[in-house]
Amino acid sequence: SHWVNDSKKVAINADIRKNNRRVALIGGGVYVTRDSLSFDMLADHVNIEFLKPFMSAFTSDVGGEASGRVKLFGTFKDIDLKGSVLADSICMKVDYTNVYYHGSDSVYIRPGYIDIPAFKLYDKYGNSAMLKGFVKHRYFHEPEFEFRLSGARDLLCFDTNNKINPDWYGKIYASGGGTLRGRPGVVSMMLDVSTTANSDFTFVLSETQTASDYEFLTFSDRRKTELEEISGTVDPEEQFKKSLPKPESDRPSLFSMDIRCSVTPAARMTLVMDPKAGDRIVARGGGPMQISYNTDSDEMQIYGKYTLEEGNYNFSLQDLILRDFKIYSGSNISFNGDPMQGVLDITAAYRVNTNLSDLDKSFSTDRDLNRTNVPVDALLKVNGDMRSPEITFDIALPTLTQDVERKVKSIISTDDMMNRQIIYLLALNRFYTPEYMGSTSNGGGELASVASSTLSSQLSSFMGQLTDKITLAPSFRSDKGDFSDMEVDVALSSRLLDNRLLINGNFGYRDRATSQSTFVGDFDIEYLLNKNGNLRLKAYNHFNDQNYYLRSALTTQGIGVIYRRDFDNPFTFLKRKKKRVVKKEDEK
Repeated sequence: SHWVNDSKKVAINADIRKNNRRVALIGGGVYVTRDSLSFDMLADHVNIEFLKPFMSAFTSDVGGEASGRVKLFGTFKDIDLKGSVLADSICMKVDYTNVYYHGSDSVYIRPGYIDIPAFKLYDKYGNSAMLKGFVKHRYFHEPEFEFRLSGARDLLCFDTNNKINPDWYGKIYASGGGTLRGRPGVVSMMLDVSTTANSDFTFVLSETQTASDYEFLTFSDRRKTELEEISGTVDPEEQFKKSLPKPESDRPSLFSMDIRCSVTPAARMTLVMDPKAGDRIVARGGGPMQISYNTDSDEMQIYGKYTLEEGNYNFSLQDLILRDFKIYSGSNISFNGDPMQGVLDITAAYRVNTNLSDLDKSFSTDRDLNRTNVPVDALLKVNGDMRSPEITFDIALPTLTQDVERKVKSIISTDDMMNRQIIYLLALNRFYTPEYMGSTSNGGGELASVASSTLSSQLSSFMGQLTDKITLAPSFRSDKGDFSDMEVDVALSSRLLDNRLLINGNFGYRDRATSQSTFVGDFDIEYLLNKNGNLRLKAYNHFNDQNYYLRSALTTQGIGVIYRRDFDNPFTFLKRKKKRVVKKEDEK
């Protein structure tokens, strides 16, 4: 540096190095009499951490380097910049979603304004979106920002785990766009997105709900009751609010969020009802949802209906019964504001192959049946407030005539008998023989049923831990103590080819003298012809449990095309959407 008398300035020329490498070349001076300065800087991969204070409202971690020509000028109190730089390998964390984004592109600087005209950013998996935005400031004070995200395709938008948020966590990938705007202390985010493949979200409803909440079977734990009287019950709504991710900055911010989300079946949702017992819903579905939240009221609001397309309800009762129910398509969860007051309308089925003659010996001579060992669905119906739903049971016979089903329902005519039959079907894979039927079953048969049911449950649990792409559920059944009537079944369920090929089947072997065939092979194969899945190609093979009299074949096969569309009335179904016609400028 040296003094220049003509201009009354201290001339400074600096060569800034880091690890023996030049990172910036600075030339200019300080005008002492005017309390001002002017420097021209040539940056070569300068660290940009100096921007962190201007972005602290929404990020706690900024990194990367910048290269280019920048002029620093102004008075000592009012300093400004102008120029252009190439932001190289910029990395930034969005605190409220716990997601890091990175990218490289040009940033233009003029007095009071930092312009990002088109910045392509990426998540850690290489998925991209286009970012445009700006930061306004008054001599680097009172900054205001606005960033617009567009063209996102499968972009990671939310990424937390149960260590960060034990009650609300997962990964959400989305396509669409949004806006982030605000200033230090006030931040608002608006998103209009649709979920995409590999999205997986878990919501833990409550840690206090236990098997004793189910009315049809009551358990008592005196020690647990005493502890609850001492400590009090934890409000699940307060747990939910506390679990919301907070920025790492100590500076309090008013944060508001408004999300319009088209949830698609590509996203998987897990609703944990009882974490200790493993009672949970794992499903795929869709529907328009609107989510809003702000830290001022500290309330989250969710509106919309989430319609389940497929899924499983892992049903447990204090480890005495643990079964995986298949959720019926069309079941739904409705939200009308408070997410903790969502309304469940879910029907799920646990299918077993069991003998109707255990229920009544007259079924063995019923002319409507080709066989007495038929598929039986134990139905679990969950309705009402998700914190304390009403749970009821029913039985369905999907392959039999209405006459046979009415006969079964006439035997199971009371709630007490229905609950008893459900427990037998879930625990022993067989019907309970009413006492008035004059049961002659022996202890050996009961013991064989318990052993085969336990073995099936353990193998199914082991298979489920191997992979989440293919579900294998082996089942063993025997009613005789010597296992001379052994039945072996393997239920197969899979989603392949990016969730477009759906396979559901049941394959097995039956060692029964009355059976016309020892091999059993029921299966359904569906291929989604379009992205939303309402147009499908289906092929199937089903065993004929009904006696059709004129049909001698044991199985029925078929192939066809399925078109599915939801509508409120026939007029909306028949009405075709009008195409929008855009006139050319020369036609106006």
